[in-house]
Amino acid sequence: MQHVEDTASSLTDHGSVAAKTIAFGRRDQANSTGMYELQLPPPQILNSLIDIYFARVHNQPYSFFHQGSFRQSLEDGSVPRCLMFAILAIAVRFSNDPVFIGRTYEASDAYSRRSWLYVIEDHLATDDNSDLAFIQTVALLAIIDYTAGKVSPGWLRLGLAIRLSQDLHLTSEPPPLLSNVKREEHRRTFWSIYLLDKLMSCARSKPAALLDQDCTVQLPCNETTFRNMEHKETPTLQQMMSWDSGIEEPPSFFSLTIATSSIFARCTRYARGQTNADCLPPWHPRSEFTSTNASLLFIESYLKRGSNSILNIITEGVPGDDSFDVAQIGHLILAHAVFHLCHCLLNHPFLMRLRLRPVAAKAPARFASDSFKLCQEHARKLTDILEAAAESKLFIKSSFYSHCAAISAGVHCLASSAQQHGVETNQYDARNYFEKSMNALEKLAVIWPMVTEMIKKLTEFDTTSGAYASLFDVKCLGDNLDHLTENTLWTLIDYGLLARETPEKSPGPTSYLSNLPSPSTWNYPMHDFAPSADLCNTENQMLFMDVGGSQSGY
Repeated sequence: MQHVEDTASSLTDHGSVAAKTIAFGRRDQANSTGMYELQLPPPQILNSLIDIYFARVHNQPYSFFHQGSFRQSLEDGSVPRCLMFAILAIAVRFSNDPVFIGRTYEASDAYSRRSWLYVIEDHLATDDNSDLAFIQTVALLAIIDYTAGKVSPGWLRLGLAIRLSQDLHLTSEPPPLLSNVKREEHRRTFWSIYLLDKLMSCARSKPAALLDQDCTVQLPCNETTFRNMEHKETPTLQQMMSWDSGIEEPPSFFSLTIATSSIFARCTRYARGQTNADCLPPWHPRSEFTSTNASLLFIESYLKRGSNSILNIITEGVPGDDSFDVAQIGHLILAHAVFHLCHCLLNHPFLMRLRLRPVAAKAPARFASDSFKLCQEHARKLTDILEAAAESKLFIKSSFYSHCAAISAGVHCLASSAQQHGVETNQYDARNYFEKSMNALEKLAVIWPMVTEMIKKLTEFDTTSGAYASLFDVKCLGDNLDHLTENTLWTLIDYGLLARETPEKSPGPTSYLSNLPSPSTWNYPMHDFAPSADLCNTENQMLFMDVGGSQSGY
């Protein structure tokens, strides 16, 4: 395996002259092919990006490394080059360094491509797949691709990370001969991949791959224990979610995020109609709807932290706890957000109508009415959390908050249209909450490229939302939704469709588009995107030149 100190080795970028790229002011000698390599940045920029990673990416919500141990490995030159470039690729999105201004997406793309080429050369081409850093790299690249709107490549790399983690037996306890830090890094790497699997699988065609019953490794310890390199026994996920487990000590905030994500995965499966109890109406005591609500009630008891609400914790912190920083509170905030998101999906008027369609004539009006009210109530609470987090001193910018904001914005948009058309809804300013959710998306769009697509779709939907005002009307439960309407509404819920780059040309026939009450640009091809361009395109060639156009050394 080649490490950071070996990055000047002979892996070249073949292609046009545009492949002769200079990275961050550094130009290496050309090899025999006349091509130049993308190199690591100068030390001051490299160290700045590492600082940014641990300040802005680590624990939001994915936790792969012990910071002290990683920095020691960096100093020793033992960080694998594929991992280093993956970390730079995601950290650069948060950088304010002048060399990256206006070019962060290009830099991120260049770094992630280089990381993937090193993955191929150092691991996939040599069958060297038994390395934790390799798995961490692939998982980071999945995040980078997905959040850039490259949904299919991100999804495929997540699948690879899952299989690699299973091959390395990360689903069970690590060997006792490993140090406390290494064992906890094994656990946290697996649970981060687990989170990715659950959070990225909220789409009709992308079911989660990891089964809870197969995950016997214990849950992550609290952040203080991890930082101090200590060991602490923690329950497994199944033990934590058991009503009679007898767990006395509160689980770590990371564990809370994992548990709520487990329930979230059940909600998405239920939304897709892929549950064993789906033949039962949702009000039936043995239905999946009832069972999932029971799990949410159970996890709610964990989420309550004394008498302080999550909004107070975000704005004021925990009284008497000066060490309560973003690395710890980030998981708690996300757990609350996912909790409310679960209720939004379970009670969403569109998804509820799909579930009630076979029994609409027998559905109790009170049940549907209460369900719609719960959806609006939790959408408001979700928006309040996002707004408080955005305005706090904490840096809460997890990419998954974009999906939370998009779902809440869709609910508020539908509720606002219903209010304008005289349909009974909760008495709140739905329009104002819609704007708040869109503002949250605008702030996230600065960092995550996919959010721009979400904003575009929601803005277009808002202009035609009046056509869907009856979704909140319990008297219209039996009304049929045509195929195009269903597809439009699925686009507001499906994480993959929301994040996917919109094709420049719609493949749909003109005759269909002329009567659509929804945006015509949302027709996506079913095949994966075409392969990306060469590693270093013409834009990247100019990426790290100074303002005069010359390529500076250091």
